[in-house]
Amino acid sequence: MTTASALHALTAITLLASGHSALAQTSQTQDAATPALSAPFGECAMGQWTSSRNLDDRNDITSAGCVLSWKPKVSSDLRLGLNARVGWQDQGVADGASQRVREAYVEFDVEPFSLRAGRQIIAWGRADRINPTDSLSPRDYTLLVSDDEQQRNGIDALRLRYAVSPALSLTTVVARSEPNITPAGQLPPNLVLAESRSETEWALKLDHSGSGVDWSVSYFDGLSRALRYELDFTNPRAPLFRADV
Repeated sequence: MTTASALHALTAITLLASGHSALAQTSQTQDAATPALSAPFGECAMGQWTSSRNLDDRNDITSAGCVLSWKPKVSSDLRLGLNARVGWQDQGVADGASQRVREAYVEFDVEPFSLRAGRQIIAWGRADRINPTDSLSPRDYTLLVSDDEQQRNGIDALRLRYAVSPALSLTTVVARSEPNITPAGQLPPNLVLAESRSETEWALKLDHSGSGVDWSVSYFDGLSRALRYELDFTNPRAPLFRADV
């Protein structure tokens, strides 16, 4: 993957100011037992990139995008979640616009259980950057963003969390797998990409945080999103590298 650098022309345009003032006025007339809905939060960024992330040797690319997140608490035990991204990228064509709903879920909290259903981003494991156990949420490795966390996409999943104690929790996830979006520009002619597959996968994690050392132990049963290639010598004059997932 080519390395790119960005110059932000516009960052962190928040939508909180007007939303908070409106909520402050309405909260005075609301019943004390009714939770006030949180305001949406968003930010926009624009950048100039020296190259793309799609292995196509394109240079000097302009991109812009906005992310909107809203997680209102409807009641004491019911919460909604919405996260969407819209963007534009100079692709050398007439229309370089893109849009994606990253999260759209409903969450029920009845202690000690928490149930979340719908499209959601699930960060698995404990490591921040290089995380070999982060097996659930796919990523878009062609997206031109300065924050790698924006590469994450949601998956359709059901997540159940049980709080064993304030520091220890047990989480299980059942999801429909989705592949990573990987560079596919000018690939070598003898490289054969794997066909897109989807199946039901599940994971289990015991997680500890606070009270000294943070740790987690997890299990995952599903498709690997890291491509592995095998040599195919069917044609000795031009051996192929076939991707297998």
